[in-house]
Amino acid sequence: MYHDFYLFIFVYCYLFAFLFLYAACVHVFLCVFVCVDLFVMHFFNNSFFCCCCCCLSCSFSVTWEIVVNFIGYLRRMAFSSGRSSSTDSSSSSLLYRLGEEGEAEALAPHFELTTIMHELEEPILSMDSQCDVMALLGEKGRLVVRDTVQDIKPLIAAIRNPYRVFLDPTGSHTLVAATDGEMCYFSSRQRKVSGHFLLQHRAGARDGAMTATSAPLLTTSNNVAECVCWLPVKKKKEPNFTTTKVHCLVGTKLGGFVFEVKIDVGGDGAVKASCRQCLQLPAGDFQSPLASIQVERVNSLWLIFFSTATRLYRAEGEASCPMDLIEKVAKEPELLHIRESSATSDVSARGAVVLYRPGVGMPAQSYAWTSTSGIVHGLMNRCIHHDLSKSEASIFGWSGATAVVNEQLLALTKVKQPTHDAGAFSSSSSHALPQTKMPMEVALTAFHMILLYNDRLVVLNHPAGLTWRGLSSTLHGDCPYACEIEERIRFDPFRATRKLPELRGIVRDTAARKIYIFGKNILWELQVEQEHRQQWWLFLYRAVNRNESLSLRKRFFQAAYNISKYRASSKNIVQLLRGKFFLQIGAIQYATDILADCDRFEDIYDLLVSLRNYKVLQLYVEKRYKLLSKYALDTPVMQTQLACLFALIVMQRLNGITRSEVSEKTSVEATASLNTFIEQNIKEKPAFFKRRSYNDLIARLLEGQGRLELALCFAERIKKAHYLLTYHVSHGNYIQAADVLSTLARRTETLELWYEFSPVLMKKCPIRLTTAMLRVGTRDSQGEAYMLLQLERLIPIFIQYSPEMNEDPSNREHQVIIFLERCITKFDCVSTVVHDYYLSLLAQHDGERLEEFLESSLFYSVDFALRRCLEARRYRQCVGLYRRLHLYEDAIRTALECSEPSHGTDEEWPALRVAKDVLRSLPNNMESSKVKKLWLIVAQSVLEKCNARMALSVVEDSGGILKLEDILGEISDSLVVQEFKDSICKSLDAYTSSIAALREQQLEASQISENIKQEIAQLQDRFGYITARQRCMLCHHLLLRGSAPYFIYPDCQHAVHEACAVSKLEEIGGLEAFLADEGLPRQFLEGVTSTSDLAQMECVLCGEASIIEIDIPLFVEDHSWSVE
Repeated sequence: MYHDFYLFIFVYCYLFAFLFLYAACVHVFLCVFVCVDLFVMHFFNNSFFCCCCCCLSCSFSVTWEIVVNFIGYLRRMAFSSGRSSSTDSSSSSLLYRLGEEGEAEALAPHFELTTIMHELEEPILSMDSQCDVMALLGEKGRLVVRDTVQDIKPLIAAIRNPYRVFLDPTGSHTLVAATDGEMCYFSSRQRKVSGHFLLQHRAGARDGAMTATSAPLLTTSNNVAECVCWLPVKKKKEPNFTTTKVHCLVGTKLGGFVFEVKIDVGGDGAVKASCRQCLQLPAGDFQSPLASIQVERVNSLWLIFFSTATRLYRAEGEASCPMDLIEKVAKEPELLHIRESSATSDVSARGAVVLYRPGVGMPAQSYAWTSTSGIVHGLMNRCIHHDLSKSEASIFGWSGATAVVNEQLLALTKVKQPTHDAGAFSSSSSHALPQTKMPMEVALTAFHMILLYNDRLVVLNHPAGLTWRGLSSTLHGDCPYACEIEERIRFDPFRATRKLPELRGIVRDTAARKIYIFGKNILWELQVEQEHRQQWWLFLYRAVNRNESLSLRKRFFQAAYNISKYRASSKNIVQLLRGKFFLQIGAIQYATDILADCDRFEDIYDLLVSLRNYKVLQLYVEKRYKLLSKYALDTPVMQTQLACLFALIVMQRLNGITRSEVSEKTSVEATASLNTFIEQNIKEKPAFFKRRSYNDLIARLLEGQGRLELALCFAERIKKAHYLLTYHVSHGNYIQAADVLSTLARRTETLELWYEFSPVLMKKCPIRLTTAMLRVGTRDSQGEAYMLLQLERLIPIFIQYSPEMNEDPSNREHQVIIFLERCITKFDCVSTVVHDYYLSLLAQHDGERLEEFLESSLFYSVDFALRRCLEARRYRQCVGLYRRLHLYEDAIRTALECSEPSHGTDEEWPALRVAKDVLRSLPNNMESSKVKKLWLIVAQSVLEKCNARMALSVVEDSGGILKLEDILGEISDSLVVQEFKDSICKSLDAYTSSIAALREQQLEASQISENIKQEIAQLQDRFGYITARQRCMLCHHLLLRGSAPYFIYPDCQHAVHEACAVSKLEEIGGLEAFLADEGLPRQFLEGVTSTSDLAQMECVLCGEASIIEIDIPLFVEDHSWSVE
């Protein structure tokens, strides 16, 4: 044995290494192949490269799948020891990965029993629970009905001869059966409402009326209720209708009788009950109890189950209500479908039928019957083709003629043991189920059967209606094997218990989603958590089984998807196999819908390519793209996949247009459809087209098929300005190129296009280009407009321009000057470079604008402007520039030289006026000698170019800076006598007046000097007298005490000690108090720097000090003034 094991391991490792090397080689080959294809695409625009890209993307996954599949095969071989599998080769690898991912699922179903406390205080005989209302019936007749959610007082009653208790699905009505045939009614919501009646037949009684249309049925005098089936009641629409109606079917313990019971509960609490025997089951054992009655609506059919431990009666048919169907069965017993179970000596099985409903009011999905030979279970034959078209739904051949489907028998009495390993799974195993004793009852959940024995509770992982054995099973036959059952047991709490409990029943509260197990003396709640975990593969294994019908396979696939759709890895496997199934049977539309919801894009694409069906592939790609566009998360992976799908759709539609070119109408429609598709996606997904490489790919796809109009429309919609500009410039469409710049290149990221294409466009259409440039502006946070273009980078382009290049010959304006002027005035350009260049253009072409610009602008270089004006002979503008540079002499000489006076006229010389303006603008702090020199230059120039009279006017305008004698030396004597006689006389008179004014000033100054001398002499003679006994006015001590200095104020004759005067001033605030006093004259404190100086200024008793002292309070309040 060990030798075979090691040999297997050696072969396993060797084959693994070989396959891995093979996979790597295949991957490298595919990579080289794709690179070659891309090279060919690059030079020949071959659209086949997209398929190769798909091969490249899935090559590694395909090769790795080969390795994993083979390893899985070896593992299955090792596990099954040579067993053969019935699966087809196309699904084996995915099913193996399914199992691997199922094992990796962290969470698993969890079951736990929790003890429930109750108020019964006696052994439990029966119980029921619906909608969180629990009813407990004790062996001694004590009934307790309580709401487990609301904290209210429970309903407690005493029942004689108790037997069973039943609750309606809403938990509002309670029926209690007694062994003497009496039935008691209680309202769970209204405690005072109750009633009782006997299960007895009244001939022809129906709906409270006596009829004689049917013969009386056989009955007994003591009919004990065994089961109750609650029927739906139509609600009255009258607003004042307060009567509550209860309608149900009651099955008896003996005789197989079915009673129709109607209970009317009035608004006053009155209870009126009526019962009628409506059916007796045929061919039944009189002693067998009618264990259950179940009613369900399936499509257009009513389905009714009647069951005993050995027989299952099923009635189904179209009827307005269940009672109409029961009447038909009563008249025609052959309408009943009877399934019999072999009778055994074991009487454990009660024979009840249970339905599984996901919730209250929801349709039942499956059923199970506990018979003497095992568990019979099946599915309701509900229509599951509502999501299919009529043509695809017809493929399944579904028929609603029957209400149930896939009925199975879990034959617990015929459990087998594997022949090759019989010793390992003997009947004595503690995990095995007993074959001689059947479960009393069974309860159904979504994915489990709960088997209740009288001493054991087993949770079996097998949903009702599911085929017992899957596709990959190596066991044969219809009967279950012990090892299979053992593998599916998920919870068996009492298996290892020494003292086995006495279990009596199991109840499922559908509304509250709770399961209760009760024994003789205890009540438990079975808590189920994460039940759906690791269940999807059960349905998937059945769905891939080709032995199942197509309808069942679709149903199993749907169930597997519903369970796994919240786990991406599991959902993708289910959807892949599900879509493959629908492809195989021909439901193309539904298959592509399902495959579009699967994220295994590479596997699906490879599958559809292998089918060689172009329409199916295109349909899938477009549906996948539409689905991801609507629901996909904004993740890089999904965005990349969407981008690839978009490219594939474009390529597929282009190929379709090429194939449809035979029909011109079809080709036009296909082109318009593709154009609309591209336009719509550009609007909805602008993020796709932000990458230049991706845009180039789409554009090359369109160009490669010769669809230049589509390529241009695409480039225009995604605002691919560079592509459009290149196209228009290369084709000589310069005006269209300028328009593209104007509309698409007005963002920051596209400004480089202006610098790239403007050199060409400036020569071909300067008017259109400069007009477009003026639109490239925006506003800042303060709302001010500014230009986005860097004008400094455009200057080299503008240098090449001349007005002769204008595309309109009649327009001779300089477009650069117009553009720069708008930039300076509208966008407030302050760049010195731009201002200097604009100035140089104005100096060459427009002198009037130049002068205005020089006066208004502040951002040009004055030196540069002066040089450009001198070069362009703009001397008049140079005057102002000289003046700004403080070169006043040059400004004056330039102003006088730029023009000549007109002889023979009396008009003023313009240059003289400019020179005078310069002289009047001279700074005030300029040296008088320099000012006189400048005026003299003007006067001399006027003498040279004009006449002496005009020169005399310059002297007069100088304001006294120039004298007449300054220019007399330049004038001849005869001309002086003739022209300047009056001026000379005026000048002499002025000198005489100034001499007289100086003489008066001297006399006034000497008089002031004499007055000052007299005042100084009087101050030396001022004095005061004190006596030897005179005292200080402040301290009242002798003034002549010791050597202490003292002050005598001559004006008031007050005498004080110096120290006392200083102290007095300090008390009233010192020098600071005088500085703060706004009423003192400004010159009062001049030269005062201390309190001693202040005391010498004025008397401290009657001077300014006395005025300041008025603000000081006479006393200061202290604690002695307090009244406390």
